[in-house]
Amino acid sequence: MSSLFKYFPATYIKDENGKERNYALESIKNNTLWASIPDEFNDLFECAFYYTEDDIFDFILLQYPEMIDWIDKARNNWIERNKIQSDYANMQDTMECIKKRFGITCFSQTDIELLMWGHYANSHKGICIEYDEEKINKCKIVKGYVSYVESLLRIKVFTKEALEKAGIAMMFMKSKRWEYEQEVRAIATPVKVGDLGTTWEAPIPKSIRLGVKADERLKAEIKDLCKEKGIELYQMERVPGQYAIEKIKIEL
Repeated sequence: MSSLFKYFPATYIKDENGKERNYALESIKNNTLWASIPDEFNDLFECAFYYTEDDIFDFILLQYPEMIDWIDKARNNWIERNKIQSDYANMQDTMECIKKRFGITCFSQTDIELLMWGHYANSHKGICIEYDEEKINKCKIVKGYVSYVESLLRIKVFTKEALEKAGIAMMFMKSKRWEYEQEVRAIATPVKVGDLGTTWEAPIPKSIRLGVKADERLKAEIKDLCKEKGIELYQMERVPGQYAIEKIKIEL
């Protein structure tokens, strides 16, 4: 039975009302997960795409083949090219609106990637939660595996339907530089206008791993939650003589 792993910094912070919160603990208690809009992610090219002016001309020609003479002339006329670019400028706005309608929850297929622990689990002070993938599949989300590619998604068809399809596709595409993350994504909708994301109901975790540097307060609270919910608990430790970590089971 396959698993998906969600890394959390699990830090204690003060909200706008001065109340201390730990969103990782709240997620475990409430059986929920947060899905952020793409603009909130750390990847500069998150859900990015591109198109050229010639792509627009080719699309117009496909729709209106009788305009071939005008299009051939317009390709070499900067005034017409600028006009076409302006006419299709709203496409960028359309794609940005599409991106803001969806929230994304990021999982990994591994729990021992050092960079993931360093980047997403507060430099090994946080936690990594294991979920049963089959149970995730039954949630009200759309799940997909990220494809790692060399170049941005190129759009060549500009109908509303094609743009919506492209909007979904680009949510599962990232640069090969991120391949170490072995990412799986859950797409949750809808996100209310102006919100930075949404929550969705998640299954009870299979297990939780405490980071190598997790402090005693976090360990104690996680241990209590695991006892209450019947969740297995592990401590991550360095593997002697290697650049590696492994999990050691904690008896509850």
